[in-house]
Amino acid sequence: MSSYYSLWAKPAIGTPVYIALEKMVSSLAEAHNTLPFAPHVTILGGIQGPKAEIVAACEELCELFSSVSYSFNKVQAGTFYFQCVFLKADEAPEVMGLHEAAKSVLAKYKDVTVSCPSPDYMPHASLMYANMSSEEKSHIVNELSGKIDDFSSFSFDISSLFFCIYEHDDYSMISWKEDSEYMLKGRN
Repeated sequence: MSSYYSLWAKPAIGTPVYIALEKMVSSLAEAHNTLPFAPHVTILGGIQGPKAEIVAACEELCELFSSVSYSFNKVQAGTFYFQCVFLKADEAPEVMGLHEAAKSVLAKYKDVTVSCPSPDYMPHASLMYANMSSEEKSHIVNELSGKIDDFSSFSFDISSLFFCIYEHDDYSMISWKEDSEYMLKGRN
């Protein structure tokens, strides 16, 4: 099995936003017998290639942005395991631009491939990973939506990017390892 990389944005550990998201993920995991995970927004996943080239691409990407702001507007359910229930992020130009820039920078490296460069990128912060019926997901979405008075409390700015290394189709998340943090240095 070969390793994949996923590029993440996340609120700073220990901040109120991180703690609130972590608590929500953990509470849902406990209530629905699923696995908890670190709060994050995936910028781009399915990245493979020599680590040195992937790191060089990430460092190049970091030169393009000084910060990126994430705001969320609703709780939503998806159609597959890793998008079971999530907070939908606003598709602000800088958020979408970071995703597009990541694809463009990685494409410059001949030995780097991206196996899931969805043309329909949807920025979001997952709250639960699971295979559930539409009815179950709808119930959870309605319950959470009723508890969230102000989505702005989940907004956060990032000043760095993270790589997560994982094995393809690892639903247990045992192979998931945060590998490196890269500080944003640009002037956007």
